[in-house]
Amino acid sequence: MTARTTLRVIALSTSGLVLLCPGLVYGQEPSPNVPVTQRDRPEFDPLGIRAGSFLIFPSIGVSESYDTNVFATPDDEVDDFITQVEPRVEVVSNFPRHALAFSTGADVAFYASETDENYQDFFVNGDGQLDVTRDSALTADVSAGRFHIGRDDPEDVGTAEPIEYWSYGGGLAYTHAFNRVNFRLTTRAEREDYSDTNGISNEDRNVNEYDILFRTGFLVSPRFNTFVEGRYNIEDRTDEDPGEPSRDSDGWEARVGTEVDITALLFGEAFVGYRKQYFKDDAFDSEDGFSFGVDLTWNPTTLTTVGLSGGADF
Repeated sequence: MTARTTLRVIALSTSGLVLLCPGLVYGQEPSPNVPVTQRDRPEFDPLGIRAGSFLIFPSIGVSESYDTNVFATPDDEVDDFITQVEPRVEVVSNFPRHALAFSTGADVAFYASETDENYQDFFVNGDGQLDVTRDSALTADVSAGRFHIGRDDPEDVGTAEPIEYWSYGGGLAYTHAFNRVNFRLTTRAEREDYSDTNGISNEDRNVNEYDILFRTGFLVSPRFNTFVEGRYNIEDRTDEDPGEPSRDSDGWEARVGTEVDITALLFGEAFVGYRKQYFKDDAFDSEDGFSFGVDLTWNPTTLTTVGLSGGADF
């Protein structure tokens, strides 16, 4: 295993970050369930630029870092300095009910010596929530952007320049609560479209992904919601070489878990589950096994946040 050290120094950071939870700003009171670094600080928080019922928050971040192993190789390591520029604009609604939010930005990196590693990622996102009743809501989101595969990603194959790809996606979700019983139905579709690199075609990496998820829960108490969840997914690799085995697959996963909401002190969820993935071509064996995940945030003091997040399939 190769050690990789990155030293980053923030040179300039002027931000207008807004808490979007999940991805939205509501007209109601903000949620108290946030890490201490994301809490409202009226004396420091940007006021935004008002445009009718919307607020606009522009920001830019500039940082300088030093990477001891740019190409993430086990030997013949190459080091370099990297300048990173991250402009961003967020537009959020200030409605008494319902919500809209839009954001766009970029992540541009300049390498001092290894200039072929320079990249220009960018994105645009949009979210919306329709408060159908006090106990039900319909949410939607769309996103698009161009990104790259990092050198430390297992999908990187050592091309002369980083592999770039376009990502498009959208989701729709409906939530409802009946006294102590609650449910959420979520659907999502995404596509990744890979660009050619140095004359080498990457279209066999292109993939369409579809997900549908249903969760139903029971409030044991106002602070604990137990749930069961089922998920079905499809991976469709439409541009594979006809002479190669197809990696198309579909699968399912079942989970049980609990959500914790001890307001502003401890919040998040944990689950265990079982999954199975079936491949279209007999050249690939089906995959199955147990899974688990946890995403908890604990605020032991008003100035301290401790987070526990992770998961695995086995």
